[in-house]
Amino acid sequence: MTKEQKQDAVLSCALTAVFFALVIGIWGVWYRTNDDAILSNIAFGAYGSDRVHLVYVNFLYGWLLRGLQCLNDSLNWFALSQVGLLYASTAVLTYYGIRHWGRLRGAVLAAAMMANVLFRIQYTQTAALALCAGLVVLLENLGKKSRANLLGLALVLLGAMLRFDMFFAVGGLSACVLLQRFIRLDKPEKKRAVAVAAAMVCLVFGAKLVDRAAYLTDPDWASYLPYNAARTEFSDFKSNFLSEENTLSDI
Repeated sequence: MTKEQKQDAVLSCALTAVFFALVIGIWGVWYRTNDDAILSNIAFGAYGSDRVHLVYVNFLYGWLLRGLQCLNDSLNWFALSQVGLLYASTAVLTYYGIRHWGRLRGAVLAAAMMANVLFRIQYTQTAALALCAGLVVLLENLGKKSRANLLGLALVLLGAMLRFDMFFAVGGLSACVLLQRFIRLDKPEKKRAVAVAAAMVCLVFGAKLVDRAAYLTDPDWASYLPYNAARTEFSDFKSNFLSEENTLSDI
């Protein structure tokens, strides 16, 4: 990393910290939906001893929060982990914004992102931002031997664990740009890019397989899965019209 890059990295982290302090100081931090409140209550132990089965959030993420709670069980680590992930993602995007468009426009970009996502956090939105930041890091270092790829992989993995569906949404939107950049690489660079992509897929889907196994091997949670799948057809508006009067009660 050159001296200028280091300065831009420090500036990005500092700008993000200042904006975070301002946003939190003025508005505080709120949950955008009640989903996050319920998930944080599960992780906090408000509903019983099981703190790691977070339904929509990966089982491994639940264990990550459980480990943090061992350090201090009085803190809301589900909310704090999101704020930390938002900070890291915003700092990363600000850095690359500064590198591409200059410091002034990079700062404006940071302010726009933070004003929108921070003071009303929502885990799906946080996951999307983390995935976006992670993929930007991988894109900017595509085919390069760079430790920055480790940061990109970490952000992608955490984002996918927080909300797996967002991996397909954000990944699908960025696939065209990644493919265009990949085509222009030489052969050694393409090999490195493929290796990083393979690592990303293994990490994301490996974590998902662990999550699925954790539910299927527990009889109670295994019986919950088909109920939850049927419930979300209606609660998430996948089915907008009911053709029979007793559809819900039948399911």
